[in-house]
Amino acid sequence: MLDGPIHSVCTIDRDRTVYGEYGEMWRGDKKRDPGDSCDRFEPDTNRKEKNIMRIKSIKIYTILVLLLVFTVFNTNHVFAVDKKLEDKDISEVLKSIDDQMLYAAVLYRDGDYAEAAKWYEKAAKQGDSNAQYNLGVMYGNGEGVMQNSKSAAKWFEQAAKQGHSGAQILLGKQYYRGEGVPQDYKAAFRWYEKAATQGEEYAQFFIGTMYFEGNGVTQDYKLAAKWFEKAANEGIDIAQNRLGGMYYRGEGVPQDNKTAFKWFEKSL
Repeated sequence: MLDGPIHSVCTIDRDRTVYGEYGEMWRGDKKRDPGDSCDRFEPDTNRKEKNIMRIKSIKIYTILVLLLVFTVFNTNHVFAVDKKLEDKDISEVLKSIDDQMLYAAVLYRDGDYAEAAKWYEKAAKQGDSNAQYNLGVMYGNGEGVMQNSKSAAKWFEQAAKQGHSGAQILLGKQYYRGEGVPQDYKAAFRWYEKAATQGEEYAQFFIGTMYFEGNGVTQDYKLAAKWFEKAANEGIDIAQNRLGGMYYRGEGVPQDNKTAFKWFEKSL
């Protein structure tokens, strides 16, 4: 007894074997055309063949059930393993500062600010200036930790002393505004200058502003124009606007409407 696939109509092969709608097979006694339909021939099936088909159906059903149980078991097993890994102290795995920084960055990207702050702090306490800077930003913004300008200044200062230009700018800004530290224009200027000498264009703009206003330094329009121009050449639009104004009024530079218009236009 051969088993055939399930067909909607019976088919006839070259040796005159006919496969019925439910996989039954029989041989015809007379010549038949391949297009003959199933109802032209009576299946030569018996109880034994039907029982065989029923047994095979049961076997297939059993196999499917076993596969389903196996899949569910393995899925639960994977979840259990993941849970164990999650509960395990990950500090044993993330021992290097680079790994801790990468993990913190992923947590921050995914919006888990509290965990990100925790891992940045681990790296920061080991002296990593980028971690110190990031932690300072999080304290300044109140991300994952209580907003605390004093703590922000503390971490910015640690990074700034290691030459981190971004931390130098933000620490200078805190001294300029008196946020988390006593207001101190001279200290602000000192940190801005350190960042400006590293090519930080916003620090160059802030120095220009301090020279223009005379905060923390002697007012000097010429030096203000010099620093505004440095920042303006780096594409800082507010520096371009300020420089245009200085050329328009002839402050620290020769009065020049054409040059003033050029910088005003760039700032738009």
